[in-house]
Amino acid sequence: MIKMNHLMFNILMESKISFKHNVIAKVDEFVNIVFPTIQLIEDNAVLLDSDSTFRNNGLKYDFIYSKYTDLTGYEGTLNNMRLSDYIILDEVSLVSITLKLVEKLQKFLQTKFPDKKFSISAKIDGDETEVRFHVVRESEPGWLLEDLDGYMEALLVNNF
Repeated sequence: MIKMNHLMFNILMESKISFKHNVIAKVDEFVNIVFPTIQLIEDNAVLLDSDSTFRNNGLKYDFIYSKYTDLTGYEGTLNNMRLSDYIILDEVSLVSITLKLVEKLQKFLQTKFPDKKFSISAKIDGDETEVRFHVVRESEPGWLLEDLDGYMEALLVNNF
């Protein structure tokens, strides 16, 4: 289920969304760098693990629960992909790339971890874009508040 706040809705209505070759190529380039680092750690958390820290050392639960209230908060913090660190484009292209990345991330997570439910959030604030994800756990609240209009940034959430 996809939902968004009024700021994201306005951006989408004003943007000329385009999935031209250059947009798809940039998303594919990003995906090829980042997605291979997404790993299931201790059958408990799905994390970006680019330097194999978690695969080699496992999760430090004492640290996690001392800094974060739960695994969802930990994943939401660590699983942060800032597109502007990799791609510099105008806002219209950034919106298109963000939407395409959310779509590809959903397909990837569903394929690699079919027994898990996920939430992907995308935030657009000027030329800054972040895409985050976490496992949905029945025993823990989500990464974001239910009322997305309470946020000052444009937000889109995809729960599946």
